[in-house]
Parts: sequence; C-alpha cells; structure tokens
Amino acid sequence: MVGSSQARGLHFVHSSYSLHWPSQVPQGLENNKGNIYMAKTSPSSIFKAYFEQFERDFSTFLVSRSEELVPGGRMILTLLGRKSEDPYSKEYCYIWELLA
Repeated sequence: MVGSSQARGLHFVHSSYSLHWPSQVPQGLENNKGNIYMAKTSPSSIFKAYFEQFERDFSTFLVSRSEELVPGGRMILTLLGRKSEDPYSKEYCYIWELLA
C-alpha cells in the first residue's frame, strides 16, 4: 500500500519505435521538392531541419519523463538507428522510400 507521504509517479517508462516521429513538420522544408521525407536528393538544410526538430522533441520527452519518474525509476527506449554517419546513406532512407 502506498502511504500518503510517498511520492507518486512512474517506476517504469517504455517507448518502442515512437520517438522518431516528429511532433510537427519541421520549419524550412520548402526546398525538399517532390519529397515527403529526407531523400537522397534532399539538400542538407532538410536534414538539419529534421535533426533540430528531433532534438527539440527528444529533449521535451526526456524533461517530461524526468518529472514523472520516481527516484530510481527506469526507462527503456527503442529507436531506429544507423551505423553510418552519412545522412544520405541508403541504410536510413530506404524505409522512407518504400513508404513514399
């Protein structure tokens, strides 16, 4: 039984493949002609816009969860990743090409 003096909050947070979706369309996508994603033909400004949106969204997520987690609580996050640092790598763009 939880006593009234004990803080309430989350002991466990799990997010599976949801944090890579942006909360809104990034600003400055006008130059991404004919694409609805970061394509091999997209200019570097498109990758920068999506990266900056991800940074804002992920920071907001972490701050929000840190306020909800009890001390000693745990969080497991499953995200898409890639081995290459090259944003134009087929390793990353292929899934979006299939969807488009």
